[in-house]
Amino acid sequence: MTEQIGKGTPMNEGAFFELSDAPVIDAAQAFDDELLHPGEAISTSMVFFVPQGMFDILRVHLEIPTTAVYDSAEAVWTVTRENGCSSTLYRRRNGVRAEVITDLLAAYKDRSIQYQTAQSTRELSMWPSKN
Repeated sequence: MTEQIGKGTPMNEGAFFELSDAPVIDAAQAFDDELLHPGEAISTSMVFFVPQGMFDILRVHLEIPTTAVYDSAEAVWTVTRENGCSSTLYRRRNGVRAEVITDLLAAYKDRSIQYQTAQSTRELSMWPSKN
């Protein structure tokens, strides 16, 4: 453990804890909008029911794939208990889903797509407060 601390390596276990693969307890579409104009802002609120005492922390991850070129690509999300969330990016041609885009770096550089992503992750303690 001392070696991991010295190298700044994340630890999966310690004297009083063990991190394990976390199950996905919910997945949802964050926004209904498909098109945002420059300078336009949107927001959303979600309420999750988490039974008391079941989890120590709740990790909330939001990922928003976007393109600068309208209708040039489509992200399809798959959620499974075994693998959590994964996405597949497709090129769109004439308004129809076409081939899978396997090289995301190329999609970022491609002027006909200009793929971008925004991500945010928060960890919320589920330990009861002592108030």
